[in-house]
Amino acid sequence: MKSTAFPLNPMLLLGVPAIDKEHGELARQLDALVANPQDQPDSANFLETLSQLGVQINTHFNNEERLFKSLGMPEALVSSHLQAHTDILVQYTQLNMDIMQKEVPDRTDVLKLIKNWIIEHIVRHDLTIRDYLPTRKVSVD
Repeated sequence: MKSTAFPLNPMLLLGVPAIDKEHGELARQLDALVANPQDQPDSANFLETLSQLGVQINTHFNNEERLFKSLGMPEALVSSHLQAHTDILVQYTQLNMDIMQKEVPDRTDVLKLIKNWIIEHIVRHDLTIRDYLPTRKVSVD
């Protein structure tokens, strides 16, 4: 599925174009799940979007982790951020396992979980990176 840019609230922008673009894409995927209430967590459309979301989350975390190394962030902050990444990946894996084992969670609960992965992670963790950015735009490529 070809995606279009999803505008994030400017207050949620980090100032790193690649990371901001990834945040927008993750938010767009969440919006796609919310916008299709007929799609239950075990439906083909939901599972396809969830799979795409997993790939994007992994890519995003890898890019963030490269960014951490380039910014010289304090070890405690990096550790906290990495733990948050691990927690999300564990939850993502558990959600997929539950669905594969036909223990399909409630759609509302799944959407809350995904929203937490994306929006809460940006607010609680990713925005802390701002304090370590140089004044110019940073590339993670």
